[in-house]
Amino acid sequence: DIKHSGNYSYKFIVEVPIDTDYYHVRYISPFNLIKDHIYYAAEFVYIPNQLVSPGEFDMYPLNGDDRPKGEHGNVTLDSLKIKEWNKISFHFQSIASYNYYFRLFYTPAQNTIYFDDIMFIDLTEVFGSENEPSKEYLDKYLKYFDGTSTIVYN
Repeated sequence: DIKHSGNYSYKFIVEVPIDTDYYHVRYISPFNLIKDHIYYAAEFVYIPNQLVSPGEFDMYPLNGDDRPKGEHGNVTLDSLKIKEWNKISFHFQSIASYNYYFRLFYTPAQNTIYFDDIMFIDLTEVFGSENEPSKEYLDKYLKYFDGTSTIVYN
């Protein structure tokens, strides 16, 4: 029963890679990011044992010749505390209007990891241009977002 809140968490077990360099957990449907909008992504991560290879938390564009150069986030998971929930997050301004995958975790090695309270918010849409809260503010005051809560920011 390892969970941060609610009734469940998502357990991801990476076995030794067979025919690929990396394993990852991502949302199946890509998100269409809007150029110059500011976004916030966060998740709580629990690792029962030291990670064999740290991996990352990020957004990356779909494959294709027209895809933008670069990803968003790229938070390396090398400083996570073992046997406790770690909140990891990133805050970014989109470089292009394009479809991106939200990748919770990817790694080149064997690992076990739990995820809970995953958030992805278009801050520009919610708060308006030039009114978006900072990453520090959201990390401090937004514990998780269940889709029905009101986020207050002055």
